[in-house]
Amino acid sequence: MTDSEKLSKLNGQLAIAESQLREKNDVMAKLRTLGDQRAEVFQAHQKSVNSLEEAASAIAKLEGWSSSAMFHSFLGTKQSEWNNRKQRLDLARQQAEHTETAIEDLDHQRRALRDRMVLLKNAEKEYESALQAKIDYLRQFDDHVAGELTDITTQISELSAFEVELRQALHAGEAALDAIQDVGTSLNSAVRWGIYDILGGGMMVTMGKHHRLKVARRHAEYAHRQLQQYQKELADVNKTLRGSMQLGSFATFADYFYDGLFVDCFVQYQITDARRKWVATEEKVESSLAVCRTRLEEVCRGLRQLQSQKQELLENF
Repeated sequence: MTDSEKLSKLNGQLAIAESQLREKNDVMAKLRTLGDQRAEVFQAHQKSVNSLEEAASAIAKLEGWSSSAMFHSFLGTKQSEWNNRKQRLDLARQQAEHTETAIEDLDHQRRALRDRMVLLKNAEKEYESALQAKIDYLRQFDDHVAGELTDITTQISELSAFEVELRQALHAGEAALDAIQDVGTSLNSAVRWGIYDILGGGMMVTMGKHHRLKVARRHAEYAHRQLQQYQKELADVNKTLRGSMQLGSFATFADYFYDGLFVDCFVQYQITDARRKWVATEEKVESSLAVCRTRLEEVCRGLRQLQSQKQELLENF
């Protein structure tokens, strides 16, 4: 085999390996996108299930001997209220069924992509092998070019690993931010009901305030778990950055719900203070996400430049 034929063969093997690696990266990107979509739909599904349970409970209370049933019976609005609650129940059921179907569809797409990933599982190794074969061949003629290719390949590998860390941190942070915003919505509602309660809203207003605080607690517990996961991902990013990304702790916000608001009595200043801590935590998460996005843009720009340099070296020989 002549040198020209051998080089042509190596180029062909490298082109096939590059194509498979690009496909694997595309499949991974699609899996990430579908994973993000599933997380959003799953959160919506959980909300709809909670709404369904609450709507069913509300109807059961109205049909029983609860204070709500007696209140509406006294006002002569029981049937009207039952119709309203039945409408909310039907809507919650439709939303739960819709989101459940959407989750099943997303899971089907993800399974198909994972099956493809199995076939492409060795794409990196095959590409590295084909690239190394060409580098070894080039070293016979131009050791400088071969050395450049080796250095560029190492840099690409390191930046690609960091890109994965950043994307994982962004995914966890966005999920945490969504959870925190749900807490904020619940607390804003609780603040309004608390004001009505202070102004003498009566038993029904007090019950409404307590219900919204229970919802806020449920959201806070979920947000606490999401924040812990985000902190874990940020620790990996910060390790790569050698401590240059000082983001502090989110623990104060979540601990407040366990140590203060739901242990002692439900008083207005505690709700307001919880909301203040929620706002501070939301701002901190948004700030850290902005840093991650900036870093990701820099990494992606660096990867494109390195890929272009590598491609130029390979094509010009």
